[in-house]
Amino acid sequence: MSDDKEHFLEQVAALKDELSGLLDGMDYCLDWKDSEEEWSIREVVCHLLDTPPGGMATVLKQVLEGNSEEIIIHSSLTNLTPERKSKDLGDLRQDMRELLEQVESSLSAVSDSELQASTAPVHLVRSDVHEERTAGGLVERALLGHWREHLGQIAEIRQALGFG
Repeated sequence: MSDDKEHFLEQVAALKDELSGLLDGMDYCLDWKDSEEEWSIREVVCHLLDTPPGGMATVLKQVLEGNSEEIIIHSSLTNLTPERKSKDLGDLRQDMRELLEQVESSLSAVSDSELQASTAPVHLVRSDVHEERTAGGLVERALLGHWREHLGQIAEIRQALGFG
């Protein structure tokens, strides 16, 4: 893993572009599911917005400022709220864009050494793992890795709906 902020900034920019492309044309099928056990695009997006609780931008800022308590990550929650159920694709895109821009802002304001030195305890609920992660480690795994996994999930939904 590289705690290189320039690498992270490039990856976040790429993530924004990829997400934008995957959400194109999905307005009318935000809530479509292949089966009841699967997540809809809306559920995937809401999960990303609030995992970890409060969202990655807030958590990263707290860790970098040294104000973070244990970060509890529930990997199986959609985080779908009544407010988010009422949002259209444009609203959800805006929420995602704002979150990623806040991450970029936090990353731009620190050095590589701060990304390595700033740490927080993390509890992965599903596997009951407790570990210490650097801010860079959080970006690498809880943002870039986690979001890429779910972008793959959105791509699968697009394919099931007949989008190329």
